Amino acid sequence: MAVLRSEVVRVREERWIKHYSSSHDILLVGEGDFSFSLCLATAFGSATNIVATSFDSYGSLLARRGGGCKSWIGFTLGPSRLVHELIKKYKKAKANLAILEMMGATLLHGVDATKMKISPHLQCRKFHRIIYNFPHAGFHQKEDHPRLISMHKNLVHGFFRNARSMLWLDGEIHITHKTKPPFDSWRIQDLASNCSLYLIECADFRIQDYPSYKNKRGSGPRCDKPFHLGECRTFKFKLFPDAAITHRTSQNNLTFNDRVIDERTLQGNMIRNECFKMFDSYLKLVEDTLGSHSYDVFCSVREALRLGFNAYTYEVPGRSLSGYVADLEELHRLNILRSQRLGQMLLMVSFREERWIKHYSSSHDILLVGEGDFSFSLCLAMAFGSATNIVATSLDSYEELIKKYKNANANLAILEMLGATLLHGVDATKLTIYPHLQCRKFHRIIYNFPHAGFHQKEDHPHLISMHRDLVCGFFLNARSMLWVDGEIHISHKITPPFSSWRIEDLALNCSLFLVECADFQLQDYPFYNNKRGSGSRCDEPFPLGECRTFKFKLFPNSNTHRTSQNIFTFNDVGMRTLEHNMIRNECFWIFGGYLKHVEETFGSTSYDVGSSVFEALRLGFISYMGAEQGRPSSGYIAILEELHHLSILRSQRLRRMLVSSFVSP
Repeated sequence: MAVLRSEVVRVREERWIKHYSSSHDILLVGEGDFSFSLCLATAFGSATNIVATSFDSYGSLLARRGGGCKSWIGFTLGPSRLVHELIKKYKKAKANLAILEMMGATLLHGVDATKMKISPHLQCRKFHRIIYNFPHAGFHQKEDHPRLISMHKNLVHGFFRNARSMLWLDGEIHITHKTKPPFDSWRIQDLASNCSLYLIECADFRIQDYPSYKNKRGSGPRCDKPFHLGECRTFKFKLFPDAAITHRTSQNNLTFNDRVIDERTLQGNMIRNECFKMFDSYLKLVEDTLGSHSYDVFCSVREALRLGFNAYTYEVPGRSLSGYVADLEELHRLNILRSQRLGQMLLMVSFREERWIKHYSSSHDILLVGEGDFSFSLCLAMAFGSATNIVATSLDSYEELIKKYKNANANLAILEMLGATLLHGVDATKLTIYPHLQCRKFHRIIYNFPHAGFHQKEDHPHLISMHRDLVCGFFLNARSMLWVDGEIHISHKITPPFSSWRIEDLALNCSLFLVECADFQLQDYPFYNNKRGSGSRCDEPFPLGECRTFKFKLFPNSNTHRTSQNIFTFNDVGMRTLEHNMIRNECFWIFGGYLKHVEETFGSTSYDVGSSVFEALRLGFISYMGAEQGRPSSGYIAILEELHHLSILRSQRLRRMLVSSFVSP
């Protein structure tokens, strides 16, 4: 599965949102509710290239998640800090983090922007873009107070000092910041220049360019509230030419301040940078050929070492071989870290446990019918950690969905990335005619709040009739798409006038019986947003009130008429009354085993028909009387008459089959 994921990432086209590409390795610093990270991930269709960090811890919430989570504490925090600060501060944080985790992001908490290099998960990483949106040291005084401005400048300066050593050679550091007083007194460009960074562009920042991004105050009692943006810019910085590689010649003078970076850290960064430079193409080749059985690893490594040595000695003739040995040691350390990371990924895939959310399991094959903005499908996918077992359909076309629901595009992108099958323009009353559904069977078929449209008032008889026709048509199609132990679930309001739909009666007419009627609670399904679905307010929720999830199953052996020989068919029977349907359903329930036995022994000359029929009638009577105490025997006679009627139909059909076989050339 890890190999498959690598292949998918490799062939996916490059996607852009403003200054950021899906091909960039991106580090986000000082995230609030992680909505900016989510914005990028949604635009890319994946978050595997994103590392998102926050100063706040995740604490006890992380502990409850267990070992399979890709969220980590960036460095050790004191016990008093180990609280779920993010969840307390931002109401959308938990949901955003869950989506990012499912999309493959690396999430780090408790990371100080001025000490990023000491975070174990960042020490060996390089990035094409490092982003810090609206850095702020806290609301300790008024914004124009000299002491607070000094705190802000120290924060940004410390960030620059750390971030510069984590850039690829062509990488950029982006800081989004207000440009009007007193914020212009931070003098961000001067701070960058002190860290050997120069400004390459100052672009306008418009929040509408980043859908789903919500800027937050981040501290104080109004931490989850947005702050006024005003005039803002995104400042883009790069390392001065050759500033990152001056260490490659012993003669060049270093431009770093020795008081800021100690000699040991500088030397380590120098070796790491040179290692990446010399072996970058080799490391990329290793990634691209991951899992390939035809790939000659030994020859590739030998060639990489030869080329690396040539590159090392070419730049400065007469260089000491000890420097190359140090580069090889760094390469070896990077390979160990990579192997450990791959091992963790494989363990997560191999030991993924079955996951449940209410009535639905990750081991179920699930069909969702009549989806609105696909938020219920997303809810299940997020709970399972995958959507490969989900087929989600909508009556609307893709174009109509995007127009009607503001979150539809993002939801669909995440579902597609998680492996869901998405079908549009699917009529719930004609499911079986669609090529992608014709040969599929499901353990759960779900239709939440079916509705024929807002044509009249809900208590109007004509509209109620339209609703009933919709549900009945759905039942007739869905019943043939169930596994033997499968269930059809309809969530529905139970107060008048919705109770007059009589869903249970409609199910009985389609040979389905009710197994459970469970309370439906919206809070049981995070991310799910019920929608009206039509009219000018189609993207608004409707009041749920008292609702239930009705669970239906096929009567035992009620679908024996759909055998390969089509011996039983109800096309000859026509429409029957509800009472007659109930008799027929019970007939199948009582004599299903017998009818199946007849099917299996069809044409056998050694089969004692008389004994079998006698035994079936005896056991059938016992089953009938045992189902309910004090039942009149006259009801059993009605069931026997129905059995006799079905036997006649079967005999007639067999006779026609025999005649056609004799007269055919």
